Amino acid sequence: MTSVCSFLARLSLLPTAFAGGGELNGTNLVATALRIMHPFQQRCAGVKFCDHGVFHSEILAILSAIDLAKVEVIIEAGTGCGHSTELLARFLQAEGPRPKIYTIDNDAMAYEQRFGFLSHAEKRLAEFGNNTQVLRGDALKVLLKLLGRHRKDRVGIFFDGPDGWKSVNFCQQSLARGVAFCAFHDVAP
Repeated sequence: MTSVCSFLARLSLLPTAFAGGGELNGTNLVATALRIMHPFQQRCAGVKFCDHGVFHSEILAILSAIDLAKVEVIIEAGTGCGHSTELLARFLQAEGPRPKIYTIDNDAMAYEQRFGFLSHAEKRLAEFGNNTQVLRGDALKVLLKLLGRHRKDRVGIFFDGPDGWKSVNFCQQSLARGVAFCAFHDVAP
């Protein structure tokens, strides 16, 4: 709990990183995170942290942005073991209407051969049905296709992987084209 509160305190100091600004700012993210924290902890308590996963506090911040931006489609670039996708899907399955979640991994074959991550992620996420899809391929290319398919929907993007400046630049361009928000985890070059 202390780490979540500390994270939220730092979050409130961040500049707005969303298309259009407005309701999506650090103060509103903190207020929303505090509002959804208890149900988030209840729904996601059984989700164990996995290597290369995100902290629950990071997903809480992303869920706050999803709520404030009224996102209909979430696109995650960087599936890994499926940890962050499971947290998103587990929390959102009890909300209505549920956003569609796509998760894409660029290193599908490397992860599969080394760790079996994507096969594990697909099994892990199967319980969420067609609302959560694991896609294999170059995340930036697949992102462009999905953005085209969902151009009339409110889309949020979450980069979860070491894509560096490519991710940052893609995010800036996407925000300029109307994507509701873009978040990052572990995008060091």
